[in-house]
Amino acid sequence: MNPRLNVTQKTYYALGVLASVLNLAGGALYLAGIYAALLFNIASFLAGAMMLMTGACAGVKSLTGRLSLLAAALVVFSLMGGVPAKLGGALAWPCFAAPYWKKGEPLHTMVFLTFLAGGVQLVFSFVALPAALKACLAVVFAAVQLVLAYLLYCDQRDNAA
Repeated sequence: MNPRLNVTQKTYYALGVLASVLNLAGGALYLAGIYAALLFNIASFLAGAMMLMTGACAGVKSLTGRLSLLAAALVVFSLMGGVPAKLGGALAWPCFAAPYWKKGEPLHTMVFLTFLAGGVQLVFSFVALPAALKACLAVVFAAVQLVLAYLLYCDQRDNAA
């Protein structure tokens, strides 16, 4: 018996949904006063894998491929610490979402919200905030990423059918 593993773009976006769910769980734990760094790191790894595979699938000649690979590099920067981590963490998802700007109404709105969330995250990453406010922002950012990844997953599922 030789089973074949069928990996499609829908699978890549499912990794993004899983990464966003883990970010959301980490944000909820952070609201409770528990900072689960490992959870956020696993979520970053999964998001980076999604962006890397999407970029490889689209190819470097396309805008989607180039921006997805740039987003994967930004996720790597987000794991480094310091200013590169703040820049990478805030800009990875907006960079990944940019090619989907003209896809249609629900996706267009979520891309805009992803841009907005990335901008807010970039500004507030350089400002000292109370832990409770950071936790609330982490939950909001994760929710935006989750809805975007889910819409991309559904769009790919509907196109495949």
